[in-house]
Amino acid sequence: MSDQSGLQDTTVSLNNDNMSTSGKAGRYGPLYAPVPIVAITVKGGQTFHLHKHVLTKDSLYFDRALNGLFTEAQGQTIDLDDIEAEAFGLYVSLVYPTALSEQEVSLCNVWQGPGKYAWLDLLRLWQLADRFLNAKIKRIANEELDKRFSKLSVDAWLHRYQVRTWPYIKATVSDLNCAFRVCVDENLPYEDAFIIGLSNCPPQVFAECAEGLDSDFLSPVAKLFAIRMASPTLTARKRQMDEMREAKGLTVPSGNAKVTNVDVAFARHAWDHFADAGL
Repeated sequence: MSDQSGLQDTTVSLNNDNMSTSGKAGRYGPLYAPVPIVAITVKGGQTFHLHKHVLTKDSLYFDRALNGLFTEAQGQTIDLDDIEAEAFGLYVSLVYPTALSEQEVSLCNVWQGPGKYAWLDLLRLWQLADRFLNAKIKRIANEELDKRFSKLSVDAWLHRYQVRTWPYIKATVSDLNCAFRVCVDENLPYEDAFIIGLSNCPPQVFAECAEGLDSDFLSPVAKLFAIRMASPTLTARKRQMDEMREAKGLTVPSGNAKVTNVDVAFARHAWDHFADAGL
């Protein structure tokens, strides 16, 4: 009799647990209870089999596709034939940690290696997080990209030039060129950051590596590089001379415009003024 009573108590306990499974899943994460497996097929016909609740937890894109009225929701399959398997794998590698952990996840906690990740991997991660409307992974990718861009400062470039070999430096510049190309071709919002980053390099690096850059990358980089290398004193003189011309109602010559005697006299007067002022 006591054995039957104990069995009844156990049965009641199990039933109560089953009734509260949905509540516990909310507290303990999306894998607390059995969940459906969905199939995501990418370019080349390769298929990822993933836990639905994990994939949809932080992604509005997958949530709408798999839980809405779309065809994908009926078959619990999605075809992403424009995405390479390796790129989607980068995204999936962050999906599980960010969905299952209540703590903030950083890339170094997930991706193995020395901490320097390929530019294209970071750009692909950001791109897919943006596409799949996953704010957590997008933040992680953006933070890591910002760290990498901070290592393209003038001081960082100078250190790199002093301690690294030419093959390493040329490979670094080539990687920046490739990353810029992806940003332009696929409309990613980081092309200006790559332009600024490379324009911070020492003159020796620019002279050695400029020939290998794409023309639409070389042109803006060269412009910023020239401005950075320009003499501040000469630039200040030129700016003040133009301002004095405008104040006197004189036009600033441009192109093949004829320079008059008035312009010459004014220029001499202005130059003497700057010389007296020690500029």
